Amino acid sequence: MIKTEKIDGLEVFSCLPARKTNRPPLLFVHGAFAGGWMWTETFMPFLAKAGCPCYALSLRGHGGSDGREPREVIPAYFSV
Repeated sequence: MIKTEKIDGLEVFSCLPARKTNRPPLLFVHGAFAGGWMWTETFMPFLAKAGCPCYALSLRGHGGSDGREPREVIPAYFSV
């Protein structure tokens, strides 16, 4: 089952195995023009069934995360 929560303004999705496992957690990060949602119906449930705890996030300004207007986000990734 996919769980969605907001942590420090970031939309975070999680899909955990039915039983506790020693496998390391997997973190999915989306590309341009997407959000963490893109992993929730494909890789996350499949890998959780295989015993891997899965997490995906939406970068700031994407999906349900807080942030700037999308057209202003790309320069923010490169600001120093």
